[in-house]
Amino acid sequence: MLFSRYNAALLAIFTLAFFSSCTASVELRAHDDGSISATYEASFGNAFIALMRALAGERDVPLFNIADMTQQFHEMGIGAVRISSPTDASLSIAATVPHNSHDAISQSECIMRTERSMTLACSPEQFAKLYESLPSTLQSYIDLFMAPSFSGDAMAKSEYLNLVASVYGKKLADEVAAAHVKITMRGGNAEQSYTVPLVDLLTTTEQISFSVAW
Repeated sequence: MLFSRYNAALLAIFTLAFFSSCTASVELRAHDDGSISATYEASFGNAFIALMRALAGERDVPLFNIADMTQQFHEMGIGAVRISSPTDASLSIAATVPHNSHDAISQSECIMRTERSMTLACSPEQFAKLYESLPSTLQSYIDLFMAPSFSGDAMAKSEYLNLVASVYGKKLADEVAAAHVKITMRGGNAEQSYTVPLVDLLTTTEQISFSVAW
């Protein structure tokens, strides 16, 4: 049961590249029918993998249970999803959110679009909405990482990294500190790319926005 709950928690990674280490990319593409396709790809550091295996309590099975993760996406209201994990150190998730969807991500208003623009908004307010719409299992695992932008507690980046180090060890804190997320926004023939430190997203007290217009 613990391993199943753990896999459900890993869906938080897809939402805003949460828990990402080493490298991560998020691509959002707006389509003419109003839907948005999202792709998340990441490679993970050794400290992150060790922690996730410790939480899972399993060593002889794949770190990411594709069937369980797919089912959790369905229960969140996202039916069109493809997940792959060739190794424990990598994960790829592709999903499509229909127009006027009532899934957790849409209800959080993290992703907003008009006929000719799309914006990814990251703020404590949006994160709070997302958190409230997630199943309690996902909430409990987000709580484990004590991200100020989710908890609403203002904290400097150095303070947050020290907190991670004190609870989970310096190696994981160093991975979080070095992690960057590449965000690519596409619509029509337009494309905008951004790169942001993960710790900036986890500690932001203001809205950070990424947009494309076409």
